[in-house]
Amino acid sequence: MKLSEIRKMNDNELKAFLMRMQNGNSFCAKCGEYVNTQSKKNVYINTNDYIKGIRQRKLCSICNNCYVDMLDYLGVQDIGWE
Repeated sequence: MKLSEIRKMNDNELKAFLMRMQNGNSFCAKCGEYVNTQSKKNVYINTNDYIKGIRQRKLCSICNNCYVDMLDYLGVQDIGWE
């Protein structure tokens, strides 16, 4: 999906889109390709709520190729935790 299409969404459409992005585990959020559970990478953010404390929220799932492209763009390397 292009950013121009997202900018044209009203509040309800944007909420629905974000929920699909957050809960949809079968397609890459960047390229739209099918992602199986072994090759997907989940992107998370940490939020700080003074009442509930620090919580982690899943933004979306991306394929391995888009994940590598994102790391290259950011200029960082992934840590192998295995």
